[in-house]
Formats: sequence, structure tokens, C-alpha cells
Amino acid sequence: MLPNEFFRNLDRGIVASVYLFIGEADLLMEEAWTRLLEAILPPGAGRFNGERVPAKDYSAGEMVAGLRTMPMFGSKRVLMVQHIEEWPEDQRKVLLKYLNRPYPTACLVLTFSGKKGLEKIESAVESAGSVVRFRAPGEKEVCRWLQDRARQRGKTLVFPAAAFLAEQVGTDLHRLESELEKLITYAGDGDTIQLEDVQQVVSSQRTYSIFELLDSIAQHKSSRALVCLSSLISEGQNPLAILGMLSRHIRHLWQVKNGLEKRMALPQIARKLGLHPFVAGKHQEQAPRFSELELFRLHRAIRDTDMALKSTSVAPEMILEDLVLRLSFHEKAPE
Repeated sequence: MLPNEFFRNLDRGIVASVYLFIGEADLLMEEAWTRLLEAILPPGAGRFNGERVPAKDYSAGEMVAGLRTMPMFGSKRVLMVQHIEEWPEDQRKVLLKYLNRPYPTACLVLTFSGKKGLEKIESAVESAGSVVRFRAPGEKEVCRWLQDRARQRGKTLVFPAAAFLAEQVGTDLHRLESELEKLITYAGDGDTIQLEDVQQVVSSQRTYSIFELLDSIAQHKSSRALVCLSSLISEGQNPLAILGMLSRHIRHLWQVKNGLEKRMALPQIARKLGLHPFVAGKHQEQAPRFSELELFRLHRAIRDTDMALKSTSVAPEMILEDLVLRLSFHEKAPE
């Protein structure tokens, strides 16, 4: 079952005794949990009858005991046990026994990241209730996702604005949702959010974008490159997220550059890569500033930095600063 079907069932008053939420889209699972509580419990009763616990700190036996407790308000006791993949085999056996005969006065929600190993539990939940799969949108889908989210709030987010927001923020759903909320507040009574609105709101907070960081590297302006990096970090950007944005940006830049050298039209390149023409145009402007050798060197340096960030105790900010300095001090290769 996909989330849309789950929500339609709730609207019809169809509530299962057991749910298994599969996936890593935490924001979407959080919204599903909230809607479930609203569908089952009277207003204000959620904090009495709805409880969330991590599996690592909660045994399957405690789960069964908690579900046996009669609800204070409403008709059901609602419990979410998060990340049941952390339960060992003996705990899973207790869960499977419960799934054979779930309590009619309870609604159990289990969450699971989606890796293999819980096929028996998934099958048991299918028999007793519903399995709901939550998949975060990928790079090619995130713009449409943003537009749908804006539409649900009564706003029209034009595609260039969605593309620019996705390019600036990436695919982190929590950050995208946060930025979208700011845009909706900024739009006020206006019905449409334009590209200029996103540039004003997002760029005013992120003075130096990934584009500008790479421009500084290309022009060997190490001081300015460090200021760009510092600005990104000071805004709360995770070092690994910054590296991920750099990696994605360089990959797209390289692909656009190769396409242009093959005399492909920019709209054709954009369609092939799933990029909005606005973003593809920005890459087209930047492509001549980097040779193939430089792009290869950037890609390899980012790969090495990724390994260093994950395997050393050195402060991540220092590792990124070292990367930026090495790249921006490097002499340009002859064309």
C-alpha cells in the first residue's frame, strides 16, 4: 500500500489493527502517524492514548503489555514502535505471536527502514493489517513533490521556483519542508510563488550557493571560497550534506559539459538528465570554467574527502576547509 491509499482509507474510517511503515522518509511517516491519531482519537486525547517508543529501548513484551492497557479516551490504544529491525530474534517471535491475534482495542504501528530480514513480520502484518511503503522523492521527482506540497497549502509553486529550491537545498525532505513553509509565509495572501520569491527567501539566507563556491574554486580565489564554505556551515548545513551537494553539482556540470561538447541542444541535455532548463542554464554558464581534467580532479578529491569524513576524528569543518584550499590553490590545467 502507498501513502495515498492509506490516507484514503482513513478518510473512509477504515483503520487497521496493525500497520508496518516501511522506508526512510521520516517526514512522511510522521505525517501518517499524525493523521492516524486524528482519525482514531478525539481532539486532545492523542497524548493520553498515542505513544511512540524506539524498539532498542522497548521490548516486545512491554509492547504487548502496553497494548493491553485500556484506552482512556476513544476506542483504541495507539502505539508506535520505531525501527523494529533492532529487535533480536527472540523479540521478533513475541511480535509474531501478537500479530496472530492483535487486540481489537489497540492499533499498533511498526516502523522499519526497509532492509531485508523481516519478511516473516511483513507477511504477518499483511495478514493482520496493512503494510505502507514510504519512499522519498528522488532528484527527478522532488520538484513535483514540492509543487504538490505547495498546492495542498493553497499555493501554486511554479516549476522554475521548485527547481531552484531543490538545487539549493537538495533532497532532504525536512529541509525542503522548512524552506517551503518560509516561502508560503513570505507569499502571504499571494496565490503564486515565483522564482524571484525563492531567490529572495533562500538566497538571502544562503548568501553563497554551491554555484558561487565552485566559481571561487575555478577562479582560484581561496579566501572567497572559504567564506562561501563558512557561510554554508554557519547556516547549519551538515558537512556531509555540503559534500553531497558538491558531488551532485559536479556530476551534473560534467554531464552538461559533455553534452554541449557533443553539440547537443541544452533542452535535450536537460531532459536527459532530469534537470530544469533554469538549472541546466546555470551549468552551461559554469562549464567553460572547468576542463575535463579539473572536473576529474574535483570528483576524486570529493570521493577522498567523503572517506575522510566517515573514518577520522578530525573536525569535519577542518576537512572541508582543507579540501577547498587544495582545490582553489591548484593551478589550472592547460586547455
